[in-house]
Amino acid sequence: MRTSGLGWALGIGRLGGIVAPLLGGYLLSLGLPPTQIFLSACGFAIVAAAATALLHFRGSRVEALRESIAS
Repeated sequence: MRTSGLGWALGIGRLGGIVAPLLGGYLLSLGLPPTQIFLSACGFAIVAAAATALLHFRGSRVEALRESIAS
């Protein structure tokens, strides 16, 4: 399971490495200033940070479910 997750993470990272320059060039061709393009990239970072933060709560839900099943 761990190797499968690592494979997916590497694949998504490579996909992002291909799409990011294309998207950046497209946004530049629309006339957006570079500062707004970098700020739009922050949106993706916020989504990734939220998904990572949700991983913290994953274990606590499992423990609560086990306790409710046991009782």
